[in-house]
Amino acid sequence: MARMCCCGRCPPERRIQASAAGWATAFPGAEEFCGDIARTAVHASSVVPFAIRQNGELWGTASAQCHGGVVLLSGAATVPAFRRRGV
Repeated sequence: MARMCCCGRCPPERRIQASAAGWATAFPGAEEFCGDIARTAVHASSVVPFAIRQNGELWGTASAQCHGGVVLLSGAATVPAFRRRGV
């Protein structure tokens, strides 16, 4: 079973790589751009990062941001090798 957790212990570079890998398949040729967007989100102080893991492997990422009582869930990405598994 996959587990979702806040990413405090997950190294930022792993989250960046997982996010970029997930997004880049939707935008061929945009791997560097996707990495830049993920890097910006990972280092934003107002973002709460989440990770989906199974057997120690990072399957996907997402983030949440709260402002004025409204929560924005965004940045969801699934590593291509782990798609179609309910993540």
